[in-house]
Amino acid sequence: MTKLATVASLAASVRRAVPQLPPGGGTPPPPSGGGGEVLLTNKAGPATLNVPVRTGIPFAIGQLFDLEKLQLVDPTTDVQRDAQFDSLTTWEDGSYKHVLTQFLADVGASDTTHKLKFGNGVSRTAPAQAVTVVQNSGVTTVSHPAGITVVINAQGGITSVSRGGQQIVYDGVVVPVEAAVAAREFSTAFATDTAAVVEESGPVTACIRFRGTFRNASNQAYHQYVLRWFISRDSFDADVTVVDETSTANENSGIPLTFTMALRKFAFRCKYTVDGTAQYRFGLESNGMAAGNVTGEHYLAQTGSWPYQRGISRPAPGHTFAYSGVGTGQFAPGFVNIQGSTGTRRFCVFLKDMWKAYPGELNINNDTLEVQFFSRRGVSAWDVSAPSVQPVGSFDGSNMLLEYNSLYNRSSGGAYTYRMRMSFHPTARTDAELHQENTLFQRNTLECRAPLTWYHASKAHGDLMTINADATTGQLAWFKQSNVAPQYAMLPTQGGGDSGASTASGNMTLYGKRNYGDRARSDSDAPYMQQDTHIGSWKEFQAFLMTGEEMFWEMAFMATQHYYDVDIRHNPCIPYGNYGAPSVNAPAGGTRFAGHAAFDHDGDHDFSEHYHVSGMQEIYMLTGDRRALDVLKETSNWIEYITRYTHKIPFVLQDKYRESDRYFGYPILGMVQANRGLCDRAYHVKIADRVKYMDQWNGTDGPHFGWNPAANSGAGGFVWATSSPSPYEWPLGTPIGMNRRSEGTGMWGCQRADNSYGGISTGTSPWFSMPTMEAIWQFIEAERRWVAAGYAATIDENETIMTLYQQMKYLLLYCYDDAAMAGAGAFVYAEGGRPANSFNTPGDSDGSVHNTLGIRVMLEIDKQYKADVLAGLPRANTTWFGPTLGTKLPLLCQKYTTMMWNTSATTNRKTESAYGYQFPFNPFWKLSIDQGYRAP
Repeated sequence: MTKLATVASLAASVRRAVPQLPPGGGTPPPPSGGGGEVLLTNKAGPATLNVPVRTGIPFAIGQLFDLEKLQLVDPTTDVQRDAQFDSLTTWEDGSYKHVLTQFLADVGASDTTHKLKFGNGVSRTAPAQAVTVVQNSGVTTVSHPAGITVVINAQGGITSVSRGGQQIVYDGVVVPVEAAVAAREFSTAFATDTAAVVEESGPVTACIRFRGTFRNASNQAYHQYVLRWFISRDSFDADVTVVDETSTANENSGIPLTFTMALRKFAFRCKYTVDGTAQYRFGLESNGMAAGNVTGEHYLAQTGSWPYQRGISRPAPGHTFAYSGVGTGQFAPGFVNIQGSTGTRRFCVFLKDMWKAYPGELNINNDTLEVQFFSRRGVSAWDVSAPSVQPVGSFDGSNMLLEYNSLYNRSSGGAYTYRMRMSFHPTARTDAELHQENTLFQRNTLECRAPLTWYHASKAHGDLMTINADATTGQLAWFKQSNVAPQYAMLPTQGGGDSGASTASGNMTLYGKRNYGDRARSDSDAPYMQQDTHIGSWKEFQAFLMTGEEMFWEMAFMATQHYYDVDIRHNPCIPYGNYGAPSVNAPAGGTRFAGHAAFDHDGDHDFSEHYHVSGMQEIYMLTGDRRALDVLKETSNWIEYITRYTHKIPFVLQDKYRESDRYFGYPILGMVQANRGLCDRAYHVKIADRVKYMDQWNGTDGPHFGWNPAANSGAGGFVWATSSPSPYEWPLGTPIGMNRRSEGTGMWGCQRADNSYGGISTGTSPWFSMPTMEAIWQFIEAERRWVAAGYAATIDENETIMTLYQQMKYLLLYCYDDAAMAGAGAFVYAEGGRPANSFNTPGDSDGSVHNTLGIRVMLEIDKQYKADVLAGLPRANTTWFGPTLGTKLPLLCQKYTTMMWNTSATTNRKTESAYGYQFPFNPFWKLSIDQGYRAP
């Protein structure tokens, strides 16, 4: 039986399931009584009529409480334009933080503008014609009086698409075909467990989500699918996802040889009807077109490959691309138009990223169309497992990467999402118009946006400001000009070399479905998930909102979509044993990498020290990407589950192996960032427990073996109980001293705080502590908003601020080397490591180091401490903190602020992939001015 539900009914059930809110309120304050307007700009582009526009517009907290008080109008005449408004996220006080705004727009050579009015005195009339949704007996019908009618069956298949009463497309299904010899074909048509949800419902667009299990005619089950149909007046878009939810994975058992999913084809298949003789037009590169009558099979197949090679300072050969069929060339634009020699039945299908996410095919066979998201022609033997003799490291004996020819997952839990559009034109389109429409569809950009200052004023993406990425100085200018731009200037057929030896690197946006949007390090050309490079694409989205630089948007957009499919584990599994969780299936949502990197995107266990949510919250809030929301919920649920065991209260110093506190900080950062998109009060309460864990850790007395500033050396009494100490073993001997919170010397003590087993530090490291402190500060910011909205406090903020004060004091005493960098001073990687060997951001004109991870939270602690001293608060103990937070911290805030703003934009050009570490947490820029360390 197909289950039908609406978003409203689901939301009601969720509200019923949420535990009672703690005392303190939660009642939204009344609207401020104000109103306003904002001008939206639709980007210029290839001339195309009636383009579906979809954009998330932010509002400041308390600014908008009623979606009915929104109206889109012509900026000149104030005449209403038909638009649709749906909530994406809310603020803690219940006001809307992001509103999904949708309308149809004509795109042309110049930008087009639309005025969005909101607040008191604003109302809108219902459009004369609108997209409507009707569900009856498992059938969903979406229609527009002047446009198309789409009938979708209970399994999510397209029963028919018609215009003016004339059926054009029918019997649309999604089919995966196994790579195995039997080549079993599965289909949505035979699904028995499909659940349907209306996620958006007119007047401009309807979004219907279907989730079920592929089956075949013999009732054999395969993997799961998620289909989303976005239906507007003249077209529908499809997000098609295959998900491997096999629940037999054990994170402690290694990566299997046999693929848990291996497909030779994954496609959308439908029938079509036209009048007269069916005619095709396949788009070719250079605005070419292959046209003819349909007589049997006609296709355009895109292929590609990257012969990855390993070599010292040797550029890789790069990609090869080719398409064949009705035409030949390199880069297939990705569309085919079908129409009759007479009549008005016609349509065009556009496949997103056809050549970039190779291999794929557009195929017409008489009256059947297949949009083959993945398909390889000419393959006789399909890969269903890895070879029994594994490559040495990442490569086989010839230093060539083993590439598999199926659409595969080695370990269960992977997913692949494809996108397409079908346009049903009311009038015939010329060749040029079809190319224009396709070019627009293929763009990766925020097509419609408010002024950047609107995003800044809303603070929905942080406390941001405008930055010029084309300036001659500034760390963000360096990031664009000397790191990102060289990679975007390359041709996709150029390759990167080891250690950045090539003048153009291909490591940022690798091509091919399993790698498209990925990032690898510069020291290898292998396609793998590299956490140091990929971490935190939300920062890159925010960099786009500060600079308007399209490169930042595209790198974040592609990386996030890659990450939420391929690099998140979408299946329940037994978690890594060292986490302390029970050996039973944990929820889906864990990451798929065991260390800094996961070769071929598979790791046998999760790696929490670099945990992040990429840019899922940002891409959802800015575009309404509902696949991103699915996975954001999934992964936030997983990290909450696993931290019940890794952040167990009460804190016990000896019960966990602690190499670094970032193991415990990044999960908090991931949870806080996820809740920016979810705004879930119950989830916030759970994050608070993880912060309390860090407070208790800081409050637990522990020995300090590490750097002794007085002796200018490591601790002389440091010994191990055994020659090969275990990860859980603490050193013996005489420590430098005891760290005691009651004396102002608390710390997050770790057995191996220098990222290796043989070090002498049981303290911490700036590289580890700074992101952990940042995570806690971000939680405090959210906590203050909840309290301001009338909710009870979840932490003792006085205790948490004290934790940050004591941690910062520790870092300044033991992890800042005044003698480093020829006396210029620098933070060190770990207190036992001298001279400084970290926080070195490429591009510094003088070779100085930048504390990219710590500079924002340093400024926040500096600001808080000064305010506390002024207010006479006991936690601002000047005896404890005066020499460090009162004297040294402001000097370092000034030093690093000056360095970040004055970095040369073009010094030491780098071609390795952009690292998430290479620019600070973005509120730094405005805060540095607000704090007076930089002139406005």
